[in-house]
Amino acid sequence: MELKTFKDLVFKPHSDSGLTRGLKARILFENGWGLSVIRFKCLIENPILNLCNALYSHVNSKYDSFTDNENEWEIGILKDNKLCYDNPFHFNAVKGYLSENDVTELMIKMQEYKG
Repeated sequence: MELKTFKDLVFKPHSDSGLTRGLKARILFENGWGLSVIRFKCLIENPILNLCNALYSHVNSKYDSFTDNENEWEIGILKDNKLCYDNPFHFNAVKGYLSENDVTELMIKMQEYKG
């Protein structure tokens, strides 16, 4: 089996509604694990995101995802295509500020995971 990497992700626009500008991809692996990979900016003022960003010291970012530039990504860890907070890869279901290499490393760990 050839392991999937960041280059295998197929990105689409983050939103069809026009309320955000960004990219999203989702990949699921044979063992039931997977990733949602995103980066986006809201195009309208969103008080809920503003509050969340303030709580997580993310206020100075140009993005509303947990990214600061065009080279970073935010991931959501999936199990059976659902966000999974209880996982062996990270203490939370969401992790941000990742490079393409960071995402690839996590993708490989997930594909090789036997537990």
